[in-house]
Amino acid sequence: MVFLAASLFAAESPFLYGIHDHDPDPGEFLNHIKSGTGGTGGWVTATVAVGANTNDFSGANFTSLSNAGHTVICRINYGYYPDGTIPVPAKYDDFATRCKNFMANSSGCNIWLIGNELNLAAEWPFDVSNGRFNYVSPSDYGNGVRKCYNAIKAVRPNDKILPQPCAPWGGPYGSGTQNIGGTNYPHDAQPLSWVQYEAQMLAAVTNTGPLDGIALHIGSRGYTYADIHSTNTFGSLGLYASFFVYKDWIDYGIPAALYSLPLYVTECNGLYYWKGGGPPGEDLTKHYEPGWMQEIFAEFNRYNQSAATNGRPIFRCVNFYRWCGFCDGWNIDGASNTNKSQILADLDASVAQLYRWPTNVISTNPPPAPTGLTATVGNGSVILNWNSGGFANSFKVKRATASGGPYSAIVSNITTTSYVNTSFTPNTTYFYRVSGVNANGESLDSNTASATPTNGLPDVIVTAISWTAAHIGPGTNVVFRATVRNQGSAATPGGVTLGVGFLVDGVQYSWSGGYSSALAAGSSVTLTADGGPSVNYWTATPGVHTVTANVDDIDRFPEGNEANNVLDSNIVVYVSGYALNTGGNATGNFATDNFWSGSTNIFSAATAIDTNGVAFAAPQLVYQTERWSNFSYTLPNLIPNRAYIVRLHFAEISPSVTTTNDRRFHIAINGTQMLTNFDIFAATGAKFRAMAKTFTANADSSGQIAIALTKGASNEAKLSGLEVLPPSPSIAATAAGANILLSWTSYPGKVYRVQFKNDLNAGPWSNLSGDVIGTGNVVSKTDSLLPTARYYRILVVN
Repeated sequence: MVFLAASLFAAESPFLYGIHDHDPDPGEFLNHIKSGTGGTGGWVTATVAVGANTNDFSGANFTSLSNAGHTVICRINYGYYPDGTIPVPAKYDDFATRCKNFMANSSGCNIWLIGNELNLAAEWPFDVSNGRFNYVSPSDYGNGVRKCYNAIKAVRPNDKILPQPCAPWGGPYGSGTQNIGGTNYPHDAQPLSWVQYEAQMLAAVTNTGPLDGIALHIGSRGYTYADIHSTNTFGSLGLYASFFVYKDWIDYGIPAALYSLPLYVTECNGLYYWKGGGPPGEDLTKHYEPGWMQEIFAEFNRYNQSAATNGRPIFRCVNFYRWCGFCDGWNIDGASNTNKSQILADLDASVAQLYRWPTNVISTNPPPAPTGLTATVGNGSVILNWNSGGFANSFKVKRATASGGPYSAIVSNITTTSYVNTSFTPNTTYFYRVSGVNANGESLDSNTASATPTNGLPDVIVTAISWTAAHIGPGTNVVFRATVRNQGSAATPGGVTLGVGFLVDGVQYSWSGGYSSALAAGSSVTLTADGGPSVNYWTATPGVHTVTANVDDIDRFPEGNEANNVLDSNIVVYVSGYALNTGGNATGNFATDNFWSGSTNIFSAATAIDTNGVAFAAPQLVYQTERWSNFSYTLPNLIPNRAYIVRLHFAEISPSVTTTNDRRFHIAINGTQMLTNFDIFAATGAKFRAMAKTFTANADSSGQIAIALTKGASNEAKLSGLEVLPPSPSIAATAAGANILLSWTSYPGKVYRVQFKNDLNAGPWSNLSGDVIGTGNVVSKTDSLLPTARYYRILVVN
């Protein structure tokens, strides 16, 4: 299992430019970056040794750098030679606690990496219990860093934790000795190449939890253009011997499943010193050459631009090793480096290019092929796992009965990197391949993996959920149905209930428990709820709800895949409309104020309100209360894009308004201005006199109508009540064989009653038997065709 972190991280410098060392202050180098980027900061690698004393709560203060706009990456060591950059395993827990304490008391940094170059024996801790430097395996390190990761995240959950960078060209090598105080002590062999160590280390870390990024050390064999682009390799290893080691890290050291993680180059230099000289065996006549730094940045930028379209990981920084003039021989600062001015000139020329790490990573090509496909035989199944090559939106699983094919797709649109195949003929060998798919096409196929399943089992899944009506109103009794398919390799057992449980928003309301016939492999059946805790239906409430159907919900029989029995679907219960007493409590058919935002100001008056002559007048209490100032109402769960009547109620009750022009305000519905400087007093001619303004508006694509009231030329906006109602239905009548088909636009939850007359001048209207409940966009009813005219009208009963 591979984990990727999902935290929200702090902003990082958008440019690639950086330096190793925080002390002494690398301000001179960083100021060249700030000057060339218009004041934007660069990157800094800081290094500290913290030990494993759980009672030590000291931290570090990097705010002088972060306040200047720079992004700090702090490498936390347990210690330095011979103590090791991480401790012996017995101290892993204490080291994790110390890291947590250090982090909790540090400032100015939120990216941390643990340890350093543990593929080198010089970085292993000396173990006093056996008097030697014991091999720190990738799995040992993975165990230790996971403890640190979990401890740090407990106090700094939004910080990034990176695993240690390995040393390029370090390993494999045999056992040897290392000197402490004049005495040679043995060290173990290190059997892995640098990319093998990196790959196994990253796998060990991500097998137990998430990871936030990857730190790398990258260098070249020298400081010339040719050293950067050298294709020389190491003998039988076939790995690059110079700067193209960065390609080996990506191709062989970093699992493809981690390609979405950012890369941080925390050390970069030539193998010998910038000023000339260096480790034993290096050419002491060589030194830094003009233009090397410029080409390093240019190469990383060229790579990044390509990676942004082909799913490869992105480099975010290149921190050169190092600034400190007295720490070791690789200094850029200090009088001993006579090339410093040239290096800074090259830095200026590089910064002038404004190389940024890509943020809009959009594939313009099909994804790379998935890697690492494995096929494992399970109980009635073949379990497939693979690594994404990056930029795949989905995957296609292909199968054949011969290694050379032909292959046919058995499933598409898989969005995870695993699949359980349950449909097969037992004791047949199958060959599998996987491809990735995105908007630009399909990748090449992965490697081939084979398996021979030994037994078949049923595997039931829900392929669709349906219910009694397309549009459901509040109070509707909804009966659910589930279409169940057996995609396994054997029939479900006859005589055993094939049950489906139905849940709404996680609560079970009904189930289907009446089907017990054998369902053959490859067959489907639709099952309707026929029971439940009390009834076999759910009584609808307004809003968007999640309906879950769970087949074989109480595990009555074994399946080839027990983890795919659930399907979710959304059901929208539309309201028939709204009536709200804005600023007041429920009265009559008007509900208590709701769905508002903005001003909390409300006011009420006890004076009687004159409603004479007001069509569709609201109750007295509606006009005696109000919400005022700037505010809005957003009414949800209406039918998207359908027309509604919006009726707004007003009466002027404020002591601050006594005549025309004392209050003028604006009203907008769904962003369209309906009234400008509306004056209630002018419209009604007096205070305490009711009025209603009626508009037509369509609910938006989300099923909402928004009403906004804002201050105009004087005083404040106000509203006494509002209604959102379906418009009056318009009935159409057409001949349909021996009948008349009556149809009209409907709204969910509304009850419609059709009435008729054979003579408009005759007595009262008669009811056509049977009211109709609105369920879809249009409802209909039939009447027998008569030889004479018949007249119809429609009433909304509720």
